[in-house]
Parts: sequence; C-alpha cells; structure tokens
Amino acid sequence: MSEEIGQSTDDTYRIPFDYTTAIKVRLSGLKRGSTGTGRARDTVNHLFVKEAFTEGRLSREADTYLCDPNATPHFPSEDGEHDEPREVTCKSCLDLMERWSVDAEIDRSETGGGRR
Repeated sequence: MSEEIGQSTDDTYRIPFDYTTAIKVRLSGLKRGSTGTGRARDTVNHLFVKEAFTEGRLSREADTYLCDPNATPHFPSEDGEHDEPREVTCKSCLDLMERWSVDAEIDRSETGGGRR
C-alpha cells in the first residue's frame, strides 16, 4: 500500500493509504548561500498523503501533509521524494500516526478493543 519510507516506519505503523515523506520548503533554504534544498537546520520530515482517505474524524485530500492539510508551499510527492527514505520526524505527524501503530494494534486485539 505504501512505498518504502524507512524501515522503522514500516515496522512500527500500518498506514492504510499511499504516502511518502516530504518537507515544508523554506524559501530561505533556496536562496544563494543556502543548501539549495529548501531545508533549514530545524526542518522536519512530514508524512505526505498521496491519496485521499477518511478514517473516523480524520480526513485528508491527496497531496497534503498529514499534520496540516492547508500548509503551503506544498512540496508535491514527485518533487519531494528522496533518494533515501527518510524517517518522519514531525511531532504532529507522529501523534496522528499513533492510530496506525503496530503496538497499539496488538494491544487493542489483546484487550478485545476496536480501533480508536
């Protein structure tokens, strides 16, 4: 369902839609004297939703960030994909991704509970 993002992401989460990682580009990271990548020292990697989905109250359109669907400028997946898979480091994305945690899934099945 998802492309390879990083071993730890695939082992830790069962994300039910196609995704990649992307950054929110910083214009200062594109100027002369910068790295030219749109990154800054504190840039984080976000989970970038590649196909629309709805799960409970959480809903995202295709080509949006999991943590902030209204964020601009967008760094679309075809431009934002990396040669090397990157681990998601955005705290808000990670908090939202907890619902797909393999550990939480095991805990719910052991207690007979359903999905949140």
